[in-house]
Amino acid sequence: NVRLQLLNGEAVIDNRPLLPSKPLVIGRGEQADWRYEREPFLSRRHVEVVLADRILEVRKLPEASNPVIHADCSREK
Repeated sequence: NVRLQLLNGEAVIDNRPLLPSKPLVIGRGEQADWRYEREPFLSRRHVEVVLADRILEVRKLPEASNPVIHADCSREK
């Protein structure tokens, strides 16, 4: 069982199960599977997260206008 956590610093704000090979879209709009409306820099559909073969992939969606940042690092693809 894999869970994806949304953090604010060290505090866990929310967490959701991540099912193998089932994409989870994170954003602030109604079209997102996991909505986080309080973040103004998040697009309506910002990233897609997929767990496949023990590899976690985070993909910035084409409609996202801001980069994906993790652990003070940004990587655009």
